Amino acid sequence: MGVYKRVRRNDNMHLLSIRLKTLVSFLCVVLMIFAYFSMSKKADNNQIVKARDDFKLYNIEHSINRVKNLKNQQKPRGNCCLSHRKQSVKSPFTSSCGRNCEQFGTVYGGRKLPKILCGLQPNLTIFSFGCGEDISFDVAMAATFDANIFLFDPTPRATIHVKSVLRALQTRRLPEKAKGIDKYIAIDNREHEISGGVDALSWFGRVVSSTAEARQISYMSAALGDVDSNMTFIEPLAGVSNFLDESGDLDTSKGRSKITVPVYTLETLMSKTGTQIVDILKIDIEGYEIKVIPKLIELFKSWPKRKWPKVLMFDMDSLLPKHEKRDIPAGQRMVKLISDNGYNIFAGGQGVVDYTFVLNDKDIAIGCEDETTF
Repeated sequence: MGVYKRVRRNDNMHLLSIRLKTLVSFLCVVLMIFAYFSMSKKADNNQIVKARDDFKLYNIEHSINRVKNLKNQQKPRGNCCLSHRKQSVKSPFTSSCGRNCEQFGTVYGGRKLPKILCGLQPNLTIFSFGCGEDISFDVAMAATFDANIFLFDPTPRATIHVKSVLRALQTRRLPEKAKGIDKYIAIDNREHEISGGVDALSWFGRVVSSTAEARQISYMSAALGDVDSNMTFIEPLAGVSNFLDESGDLDTSKGRSKITVPVYTLETLMSKTGTQIVDILKIDIEGYEIKVIPKLIELFKSWPKRKWPKVLMFDMDSLLPKHEKRDIPAGQRMVKLISDNGYNIFAGGQGVVDYTFVLNDKDIAIGCEDETTF
């Protein structure tokens, strides 16, 4: 009996030993599997972290490169862009005309400009030739920017219009209403109108409610020409658009009259006004642009590029089929001449004769990669 018990005990111990070995082997297998997956997960995590770090590094490098590119693209020569406006702006004559286009002034007297244009002086200077009876462009620019604006037009009706607008800006009062809806009592106490047949008092209401100031606008009774001289202007049978008479033999028996006016080159006028740089040059001289443009390009070429006007605006009346000073081939040559000398067409063409050219310089960002004409 005692022997049987010892044998049975030994068998139990042997069985227990086998079970323990099996359990240990199983646990070892489990630990090995666990270790394997842990190492794989750690490797995966390391790869994920590395990937995230690489992505962050890429983003940082990409951002730095993007900033560098933007700086290179928009490096201005001055400290002002057209996006840098007065702190408080009220300009009823300003409206959007596209993703990167703003209309400054009325449909009749306004012009298109890029919304972003760097390379201007902090207090940009504008020379505007040919005021007529709608200087809404100049008022809109004065209302929006700290601009110094010089107006030039020797014709009597334009002189009265400009002085009436300046009085309205100084007094912040509307002129007296005339009988017609499109007329007002001007500074000469006579009835005058705003070009384009608009409501005159509504037009002046926009002027006096704007942030334009009279001190920003200067006026000179002079015309732009290719030489310094006195020339004869012909007053039209209708409208306000006077033009130079070079021949001197125009028949005035049908009611036209002539006036003699001072004419100066751009260089002379810059000297007279103490201006070093003209940022924006706007010219509406009724077909005489075909004589002036070659002289302007010649003058620009004598300057360092930083002094060139950043924006040129021309009413290319020589391209109008019914204009008295029409010369379509010459007008087309003038557009090509400007384009061949570093200016992009921003607005104009395809039947539109109001052109805006923007200087195509590597240091100036015009912000219009895919919109060049309207």
